[in-house]
Amino acid sequence: MFRFFLLFSFVWVISLAQSQVYTPPPAQPKKAQPAPQQAPQQAAQQQQPNNASPFGNQLPFADPQDETVTLNGRTIPIGDNRIMGARYEKYLNEPEDSSDEAKEYFKTIEQILDLLNPKNTDPKLLSKTVSLLTQAANYPGDAKICDTLTQVMFTAVIAKRGRYAKQEAIASLQEESRKLASTMALLGDADPGERRHKDIKVRVASAAFNKTSPKYIYLQTRQAEINALRKRFEGEIAVSLLEAKIIYQAALVQLLAQRRFQHVIIGARLYNRIFDDGDTKLKIEKNSTASKIFGENFGVPPTVATLDAIASEAVRDVERHMQAVDFQVSKREYVTAGKRLSEAFLLGEFMPPVTTFPREKKREIHKAMRSIYRLYSAMGAKDYTEAERLVKEISDHTSDFDSSKARTIIAGYTRASDMHLFKARQALLSKDQEAVDAEIQQAIEIWPQNPKLNDLDQFMMASSEAAIAKQDFERHLAEQNYRQIFREQYRFAPIVQGDEKLEDAFKQIITNITQIETAIAKADEFVKMGQANAAWEELKAMRDIPTFSQDPELGRKIEELMPKVSDLTSALDKAQRLEETKETGSALAWYLQARSIYPNSKFAKEGIDRILASILQ
Repeated sequence: MFRFFLLFSFVWVISLAQSQVYTPPPAQPKKAQPAPQQAPQQAAQQQQPNNASPFGNQLPFADPQDETVTLNGRTIPIGDNRIMGARYEKYLNEPEDSSDEAKEYFKTIEQILDLLNPKNTDPKLLSKTVSLLTQAANYPGDAKICDTLTQVMFTAVIAKRGRYAKQEAIASLQEESRKLASTMALLGDADPGERRHKDIKVRVASAAFNKTSPKYIYLQTRQAEINALRKRFEGEIAVSLLEAKIIYQAALVQLLAQRRFQHVIIGARLYNRIFDDGDTKLKIEKNSTASKIFGENFGVPPTVATLDAIASEAVRDVERHMQAVDFQVSKREYVTAGKRLSEAFLLGEFMPPVTTFPREKKREIHKAMRSIYRLYSAMGAKDYTEAERLVKEISDHTSDFDSSKARTIIAGYTRASDMHLFKARQALLSKDQEAVDAEIQQAIEIWPQNPKLNDLDQFMMASSEAAIAKQDFERHLAEQNYRQIFREQYRFAPIVQGDEKLEDAFKQIITNITQIETAIAKADEFVKMGQANAAWEELKAMRDIPTFSQDPELGRKIEELMPKVSDLTSALDKAQRLEETKETGSALAWYLQARSIYPNSKFAKEGIDRILASILQ
């Protein structure tokens, strides 16, 4: 940011004039004043729309205003992102889950996954898994998910046992149906005598036993009943098995949606152990949201193995994300670490690497994220002073924050606002009130809290007093009250600009009195060191200059020193009077007396040198 100050150049040496502190110049025609310098042209700054990001199209995190997140170049609304933000905020501030119960729970889950290794052919695998799931369900962080998975497995096992019972009944009915068929075959083709059919001896007494006999009709009716009962059992087997699969698969999909990936892997690997018919295709309703999601991503009908693969990949991604986060935190790359951690949390909120991540490291990430969101708010509110402070704070805290874009925006907008205020100041001097109002309005629109607005307010208030200040300056100048002008130099400095005569008078007065004040200050230092004679000679040399001879402050200081230097001044006065009357020897003696009083006396040395030069001549 820039600040403008009024500077004046002081002259070191001025030609000796006939007057005192200020020598008026000879009368001459007034020169035409140069036109005021035009303000530099401001670089074109296009105002962004109110809803546009001051950073452009990219943000370090999800857009908190629009509640959207950009994924693979597509902007996706995430609904009430405040809920997810609150969960993430809570996670960043809560302690890591490192209790003994949590460690035991994670260990139990790992045991279950190891137990479900495809190479494990233990016949008691299912019962061992259920026992471990029941044990894991006691952990509060599990939210009884293991119990839910156990209940789904129990339902599937019950359905499978019912299928076995009905299959045995169907086998019995088929055997009975086969026997009835054999008997009916013999009765339908009956002749007197004996016939043997598959070791069944049937004696037919007469041809009266035929297809119209009551016994044949009864057997025929029983055969139809058996066939109907068998088909009903077969249908019930298919329906119960399908229902069990749907319930089981729905539970797996729900667990996947809840990001309980380890439970999905457990359930998927138990699926093939429970349902051994080889049918693993997911029973998803056609044209449903789930069907579209799986279809668009895979292009083939999804299976239970698909869920297993998705969950396993998610577990691997979360672990890799957290490894990256831990490394980036160690390098103080908190911005990138925050991105990776938010991705890991969104994907695997309940995974061990996420839940056990130390709170101290999360707090460092949270500090960087909070500062970035505050920077976003400050930029949106056009508070560039706060934005500049936050950019420095973030840059000092994190090593991977790219501040170039924010700094460029801050510099551009603050410069634009300052240039409008500069133009307003110029217009104020030109008494163009309309231009003043327009420039101030534009400066406020760009940077409402520009601190230079206060400076301009003070300048505007001072400009209203400029006429009075000018009259006072001219009055003090006419009265030769130069000391008062010096005391009020900062009041008179702005109003003399542009008036060549007043400006020259002001510079002469300030320069000369500054030299006097310098000599007085030097004399005061000599007095403090006990060298009153040196102080007196310093002031006497200044007063001997005609320009300074009438300054009241200089005279007062010399009078204060007179009692302390009376011996020196008396000797010098006598030496000068004798020198003027050509009494060379006596004058030389008194000059030598003065030098004995003050060995470093300049006046004594100069007198001695003059007398010696006169004698030698």
